[in-house]
Amino acid sequence: MIIALRAALILFLLITNAYRVYSQECKLLVAKSSLRAAVMDQSQCIWYLDAAGRLYKHNSILEHTIEGIPKMQQLLHANGDLIVHDGQEIFQIIGDDIESIVKFSQAPIQAIFARNAQDIIILGNHKLYHYYKGNLDQCSQQINSNQFNSHLPTKAYPFLDQWYLLSGGKVSRICGSQPRSIVSTEVFLDLESYQGELYLLSENEGPFIVEGQSVRPLTSHHTAFPYAQYLRVADQGLLLFDPYSLQVVKHNDTIVHQLRTSEELEPVQLIDNSILALNTSGVSLCKFDTQADVAMTQLVRLNIGEASLLEKSTFLLDEPKVLEAELTSTYWGDGEKPKYFYRAPPKYDTWQPWDIIQPLSLQIDQDIKSFELQKIHKAKAEKLLSKTITFQHSTKSTHLPWLIILGLLSLLGIVLFTSVRRYRKAQESHREKIAAITLQKQYTEEQLKSLQLQMNPHFIFNVLNSIQGLIALGDNQKARQSLNSFSQLLRTMLNQSSEMVTSLKDELSLLEKYLQLEQLCRPDKFTHSIDTHQSLDLHHTIPSMIIQPFLENAIVHGIRWKESKGQITLNIVPDEAGVKCIIEDDGVGRVFAERQAKSAHKSIGLSIVEKRLKKYFRFNKTIDPILFEDLYDTDGRAKGTRVTVIIPIL
Repeated sequence: MIIALRAALILFLLITNAYRVYSQECKLLVAKSSLRAAVMDQSQCIWYLDAAGRLYKHNSILEHTIEGIPKMQQLLHANGDLIVHDGQEIFQIIGDDIESIVKFSQAPIQAIFARNAQDIIILGNHKLYHYYKGNLDQCSQQINSNQFNSHLPTKAYPFLDQWYLLSGGKVSRICGSQPRSIVSTEVFLDLESYQGELYLLSENEGPFIVEGQSVRPLTSHHTAFPYAQYLRVADQGLLLFDPYSLQVVKHNDTIVHQLRTSEELEPVQLIDNSILALNTSGVSLCKFDTQADVAMTQLVRLNIGEASLLEKSTFLLDEPKVLEAELTSTYWGDGEKPKYFYRAPPKYDTWQPWDIIQPLSLQIDQDIKSFELQKIHKAKAEKLLSKTITFQHSTKSTHLPWLIILGLLSLLGIVLFTSVRRYRKAQESHREKIAAITLQKQYTEEQLKSLQLQMNPHFIFNVLNSIQGLIALGDNQKARQSLNSFSQLLRTMLNQSSEMVTSLKDELSLLEKYLQLEQLCRPDKFTHSIDTHQSLDLHHTIPSMIIQPFLENAIVHGIRWKESKGQITLNIVPDEAGVKCIIEDDGVGRVFAERQAKSAHKSIGLSIVEKRLKKYFRFNKTIDPILFEDLYDTDGRAKGTRVTVIIPIL
């Protein structure tokens, strides 16, 4: 009993100590679990990939998803360049835009390693690596099967003008004029360069330095680090990472700093005296130099009205306007915190203090010609804008009234009355077109809500009349069941009216209720079935209200005119582009239905659905999201319609 209590106390102290050190020396910048990768750009925004391959940008205050791009598999930072790939194509992130730099013809891509956006090693299938300079394949070679081990890391690393490949615990120079292997019996897990030297991390014996084609250990046997998995090198020394600690080691075996964490760290990027790392909680910044303060500053917003000044050095003003600036700062250390100032001469010739807790709001008038920002930390001044922003104030010309009068007189002397009349008509028509274009955006945004909220009035009346008929016949139980299904259908559609997406499970539940109510309105007119493939995850997120208009179309145009009892089937199966929905009816066919067009109901939902699907697949022109097929029997008589719809998984 005493031994158990003592062990529990020791465990509690270890956990408490780990958490205490973690909270002091690591700061959680992004709280999101199950992240695949993360990097920080030059403006100190954090980019990261979640487990589903979605790309996010986080600027300390706001987080947004990068829309309209495929799901990515890898994200990395290489000498200031941000690079991602989706398994088939490599892209560079420039600002908030993403540009293609390499289309890999031998997809899929397993991994990429980069010196920069123009110097990349691609690891493909069958243990083949390819060296791309620009968008040209300069070198390709298969990894020696004796050197390949799926349990050990594979990594390509640029050093000086060469590339080195770590595979199966061995290191060799690749794609150079004289490829060579580094001779050693050690099994290596990582490699890193610093100030013209190449360092290796051994599985059991700690760090080594490369000398020619051989290696030399940097620590003695009694200070080996058998659990280290990652190696980084900085001014402070060698950074050795095992799952739950970071140790900073000098070349004389002295451990100058040790950081223990309660979560497993994966180092991502060195940033001054700290390192950006992934852990189970998200993205953290860990300080490994106890003598240094970490001060990170990010200018989140610098606007005049809707115009951003972050990338501008000159701005034209026709009237006084308000400049708004917002800045965030991450700082921890024992010294004095950074201070922030702005200057806007000639009105504010001296540096004015700015408490960044509140956004800066400054009226820019004729007395302000330029604007600057700076940070002062430890008596060192640092500009926060790459260029001083200058303002040009436009002045109204005194000759303008005379020019207007002269123009009007000339116009009156040339233009006839009929021309003026036609001109006015043309102007009125132009204004109407501009107004229509302005409203079109609003109409487009409201169409989905209209589709969700507006149900065919005939359908509503028929359902209510059918329920009333059940009550009149004394079938109160069925009437209550039908009324309950109808209310649930309305509630679901109202809930989805404010959302663009829903789960596959909820969408199927809505469709089942809708078909049951249609059967209530059209007794003995048709039967239906809904089948889903067993491999489908019903919690997948899809666009809402995509399938219902096609079922409505099958009933109103296909089954309605059939003399005998009809059948409607809905089959949902997986597809490379998302989910494939096959709606099939054995009705009269589209040709007969078109002859009845004057009296037939026309579903406005189909055109809206088609526009929505084309928008989702606008980056893949090879996909036709909607396909109609007319079905015929052996005698050539119409026997129904099949519609195949491809729905993306979001």
